[in-house]
Amino acid sequence: MFNSKKLAILVVLVMIAPLILTACGGTAEPAEPQVIEKTIIQTVEVEGEIVEKVVIETVVVEEVVTETEIVEVEVTPVPEERTGAWLDTVVFVEEP
Repeated sequence: MFNSKKLAILVVLVMIAPLILTACGGTAEPAEPQVIEKTIIQTVEVEGEIVEKVVIETVVVEEVVTETEIVEVEVTPVPEERTGAWLDTVVFVEEP
């Protein structure tokens, strides 16, 4: 029914098809707002008594913003404080 050449082509197509379909997929839908809760327990001394205070912060993130900023930095060369000799040649010796 199948010879090895046709089988190899079929296997390659089955492996490549999901890659092509994923790459050509539509645009992603906007993400739902994300709720982040942060619980902080603070220990405070009030009038000689230790009191624990629980603070719960809730943040709703509606949109993720990615900003890229290019900053030019001047690079100063580091002076070389080298001791010893530089490696000029490598000699390989075969031992019996």
